[in-house]
Amino acid sequence: MSEISDVEIIKRIVFAHEKDLYSLLVDRYGKVVYRLCSGFAISPADAEDLAQEAFIKIYLNLHRFRGEAKFSTWVYRLTLNMCLNVERKAATADMLPLSVLGDGKSTAESPEKAVEKKERYVALYNAINRLPERQRAALVLSKMNELDQKRIAEIMGIREGAVESLLSRAKDNLKKCFLTLTMRHPTRVCLVQWPPAMA
Repeated sequence: MSEISDVEIIKRIVFAHEKDLYSLLVDRYGKVVYRLCSGFAISPADAEDLAQEAFIKIYLNLHRFRGEAKFSTWVYRLTLNMCLNVERKAATADMLPLSVLGDGKSTAESPEKAVEKKERYVALYNAINRLPERQRAALVLSKMNELDQKRIAEIMGIREGAVESLLSRAKDNLKKCFLTLTMRHPTRVCLVQWPPAMA
Protein backbone atom coordinates (compact mmCIF):
# COMPACT_ATOMS: atom_id res chain seq x y z
CA MET A 1 0.00 0.00 0.00
CA SER A 2 2.85 2.41 0.83
CA GLU A 3 4.22 2.07 -2.72
CA ILE A 4 1.09 3.45 -4.36
CA SER A 5 1.74 6.70 -6.28
CA ASP A 6 0.43 10.08 -5.21
CA VAL A 7 -1.66 10.35 -8.36
CA GLU A 8 -3.26 6.94 -7.78
CA ILE A 9 -4.06 7.85 -4.19
CA ILE A 10 -5.70 11.09 -5.31
CA LYS A 11 -7.77 9.31 -7.96
CA ARG A 12 -9.00 6.75 -5.47
CA ILE A 13 -9.87 9.42 -2.90
CA VAL A 14 -11.66 11.66 -5.40
CA PHE A 15 -13.40 9.08 -7.59
CA ALA A 16 -13.69 5.98 -5.38
CA HIS A 17 -14.16 7.93 -2.13
CA GLU A 18 -11.44 5.93 -0.37
CA LYS A 19 -10.89 8.69 2.16
CA ASP A 20 -8.74 6.56 4.46
CA LEU A 21 -5.96 6.73 1.87
CA TYR A 22 -5.43 10.40 2.68
CA SER A 23 -3.36 9.37 5.69
CA LEU A 24 -0.70 8.14 3.25
CA LEU A 25 -0.36 11.63 1.79
CA VAL A 26 -0.20 13.14 5.27
CA ASP A 27 2.58 10.71 6.18
CA ARG A 28 4.52 11.52 3.02
CA TYR A 29 4.25 15.29 3.18
CA GLY A 30 3.82 15.94 6.90
CA LYS A 31 7.42 17.01 7.50
CA VAL A 32 7.75 19.32 4.49
CA VAL A 33 4.40 20.99 5.24
CA TYR A 34 5.35 21.48 8.90
CA ARG A 35 8.76 22.94 7.99
CA LEU A 36 7.15 25.38 5.58
CA CYS A 37 4.53 26.40 8.15
CA SER A 38 7.30 26.87 10.74
CA GLY A 39 8.60 29.76 8.69
CA PHE A 40 5.35 31.62 9.27
CA ALA A 41 4.63 30.63 12.89
CA ILE A 42 5.75 32.09 16.20
CA SER A 43 5.94 28.73 17.97
CA PRO A 44 5.95 24.98 17.25
CA ALA A 45 2.33 24.78 18.39
CA ASP A 46 1.30 27.47 15.91
CA ALA A 47 3.24 25.67 13.18
CA GLU A 48 1.32 22.48 13.95
CA ASP A 49 -1.98 24.37 13.76
CA LEU A 50 -1.00 25.85 10.40
CA ALA A 51 0.06 22.42 9.13
CA GLN A 52 -3.27 20.90 10.16
CA GLU A 53 -5.11 23.72 8.41
CA ALA A 54 -2.96 23.16 5.33
CA PHE A 55 -3.78 19.46 5.19
CA ILE A 56 -7.49 20.22 5.50
CA LYS A 57 -7.18 22.67 2.62
CA ILE A 58 -5.19 20.15 0.57
CA TYR A 59 -7.82 17.47 1.15
CA LEU A 60 -10.70 19.77 0.21
CA ASN A 61 -8.91 20.76 -3.00
CA LEU A 62 -7.70 17.35 -4.17
CA HIS A 63 -10.34 17.36 -6.92
CA ARG A 64 -8.63 20.46 -8.35
CA PHE A 65 -5.27 18.74 -8.80
CA ARG A 66 -4.78 18.29 -12.56
CA GLY A 67 -1.32 16.74 -12.61
CA GLU A 68 0.17 19.63 -14.59
CA ALA A 69 2.87 19.89 -11.93
CA LYS A 70 4.23 17.40 -9.44
CA PHE A 71 1.89 16.81 -6.51
CA SER A 72 4.69 17.90 -4.16
CA THR A 73 4.93 21.22 -6.03
CA TRP A 74 1.16 21.63 -5.74
CA VAL A 75 1.34 20.90 -1.99
CA TYR A 76 4.12 23.45 -1.47
CA ARG A 77 2.27 26.08 -3.50
CA LEU A 78 -1.05 25.58 -1.74
CA THR A 79 0.56 25.58 1.71
CA LEU A 80 2.63 28.65 0.94
CA ASN A 81 -0.39 30.59 -0.31
CA MET A 82 -2.40 29.56 2.74
CA CYS A 83 0.36 30.72 5.11
CA LEU A 84 0.63 34.06 3.32
CA ASN A 85 -3.15 34.52 3.43
CA VAL A 86 -3.26 33.72 7.14
CA GLU A 87 -0.45 36.17 7.76
CA ARG A 88 -2.20 38.95 5.83
CA LYS A 89 -5.21 38.56 8.08
CA ALA A 90 -3.14 38.64 11.27
CA ALA A 91 -2.63 42.31 12.05
CA THR A 92 -0.23 41.50 14.90
CA ALA A 93 1.95 39.10 12.93
CA ASP A 94 5.11 41.22 13.10
CA MET A 95 5.77 40.90 16.83
CA LEU A 96 6.99 37.77 18.56
CA PRO A 97 6.17 37.54 22.29
CA LEU A 98 9.07 36.53 24.50
CA SER A 99 6.83 33.97 26.21
CA VAL A 100 7.10 31.55 23.28
CA LEU A 101 10.83 31.21 23.95
CA GLY A 102 10.62 29.89 27.49
CA ASP A 103 11.32 31.35 30.91
CA GLY A 104 14.88 32.50 30.39
CA LYS A 105 16.47 29.74 32.49
CA SER A 106 19.41 27.84 31.09
CA THR A 107 21.83 25.38 32.63
CA ALA A 108 24.48 26.03 29.97
CA GLU A 109 24.72 29.82 30.14
CA SER A 110 24.18 32.75 32.45
CA PRO A 111 20.73 34.37 32.77
CA GLU A 112 22.13 37.49 31.07
CA LYS A 113 23.38 35.49 28.09
CA ALA A 114 20.07 33.62 27.85
CA VAL A 115 18.09 36.87 27.83
CA GLU A 116 20.42 38.38 25.22
CA LYS A 117 20.05 35.31 23.00
CA LYS A 118 16.26 35.53 23.25
CA GLU A 119 16.27 39.23 22.47
CA ARG A 120 18.38 38.60 19.38
CA TYR A 121 16.07 35.79 18.30
CA VAL A 122 13.03 38.04 18.73
CA ALA A 123 14.72 40.76 16.69
CA LEU A 124 15.65 38.28 13.94
CA TYR A 125 12.14 36.82 13.82
CA ASN A 126 10.56 40.27 13.64
CA ALA A 127 13.02 41.23 10.92
CA ILE A 128 11.98 38.18 8.89
CA ASN A 129 8.32 39.12 9.35
CA ARG A 130 9.04 42.57 7.92
CA LEU A 131 10.39 41.20 4.63
CA PRO A 132 8.24 41.68 1.52
CA GLU A 133 6.01 38.67 0.90
CA ARG A 134 7.86 37.19 -2.07
CA GLN A 135 11.26 37.61 -0.43
CA ARG A 136 10.07 35.89 2.73
CA ALA A 137 8.44 33.07 0.74
CA ALA A 138 11.66 32.42 -1.18
CA LEU A 139 13.71 32.58 2.02
CA VAL A 140 11.47 30.12 3.88
CA LEU A 141 11.47 27.65 0.99
CA SER A 142 15.25 27.92 0.72
CA LYS A 143 16.25 27.81 4.37
CA MET A 144 13.40 25.92 6.06
CA ASN A 145 12.68 23.38 3.31
CA GLU A 146 16.21 23.34 1.87
CA LEU A 147 14.97 23.60 -1.72
CA ASP A 148 17.19 24.65 -4.59
CA GLN A 149 16.41 27.66 -6.77
CA LYS A 150 14.94 25.57 -9.59
CA ARG A 151 12.44 23.94 -7.22
CA ILE A 152 11.54 27.27 -5.62
CA ALA A 153 10.96 28.74 -9.08
CA GLU A 154 8.53 25.92 -9.90
CA ILE A 155 6.60 26.45 -6.68
CA MET A 156 6.44 30.23 -6.95
CA GLY A 157 5.85 30.23 -10.70
CA ILE A 158 8.83 32.47 -11.49
CA ARG A 159 12.21 32.20 -13.21
CA GLU A 160 15.29 30.86 -11.41
CA GLY A 161 16.98 34.22 -11.89
CA ALA A 162 14.10 35.89 -10.10
CA VAL A 163 14.50 33.49 -7.18
CA GLU A 164 18.20 34.29 -6.93
CA SER A 165 17.36 37.99 -6.89
CA LEU A 166 14.67 37.53 -4.21
CA LEU A 167 17.03 35.57 -1.97
CA SER A 168 19.80 38.14 -2.38
CA ARG A 169 17.48 41.04 -1.57
CA ALA A 170 15.96 39.09 1.33
CA LYS A 171 19.40 38.53 2.86
CA ASP A 172 20.35 42.21 2.48
CA ASN A 173 17.02 43.48 3.82
CA LEU A 174 17.03 41.01 6.68
CA LYS A 175 20.49 42.04 7.80
CA LYS A 176 19.60 45.75 7.65
CA CYS A 177 16.32 45.27 9.48
CA PHE A 178 17.87 42.97 12.07
CA LEU A 179 20.63 45.45 12.85
CA THR A 180 18.11 48.28 13.08
CA LEU A 181 15.91 46.32 15.47
CA THR A 182 18.76 45.21 17.74
CA MET A 183 20.58 48.58 17.72
CA ARG A 184 23.70 46.63 18.67
CA HIS A 185 27.13 46.35 17.07
CA PRO A 186 26.98 44.85 13.52
CA THR A 187 26.81 41.07 13.58
CA ARG A 188 26.59 38.76 10.62
CA VAL A 189 23.22 37.00 10.43
CA CYS A 190 23.61 33.29 9.76
CA LEU A 191 20.54 32.48 7.64
CA VAL A 192 21.49 28.83 7.34
CA GLN A 193 20.68 28.34 11.01
CA TRP A 194 17.39 30.24 10.90
CA PRO A 195 15.20 29.73 12.78
CA PRO A 196 16.93 28.52 15.96
CA ALA A 197 15.31 25.63 17.80
CA MET A 198 12.65 26.86 20.20
CA ALA A 199 12.13 25.45 23.67
